Amino acid sequence: MYQIRFSSSSYKYLLNLNIQIRKRIFLKIETLKEDPMPHGSVRIKGTKEEIFRIRVGEYRILYEVDHGIEIIDIIKIGKRSNVYS
Repeated sequence: MYQIRFSSSSYKYLLNLNIQIRKRIFLKIETLKEDPMPHGSVRIKGTKEEIFRIRVGEYRILYEVDHGIEIIDIIKIGKRSNVYS
């Protein structure tokens, strides 16, 4: 089972969201513990690191997986219009 680590900015962003949206995002992140590459995850092209994204409605979760030590780093959470910049 993988462990989840949040960047400070992604965690702060998550805490400032509406409680219903926050719950949906937390549930989606929890599923990553069992399967870090779920159906619908997409590798972000144009990056040297292997960064992936999953969708939760209009929000995107960008994360990086370290299979060696079984850690998932949540890099950024945001709406589609802002998250890739």
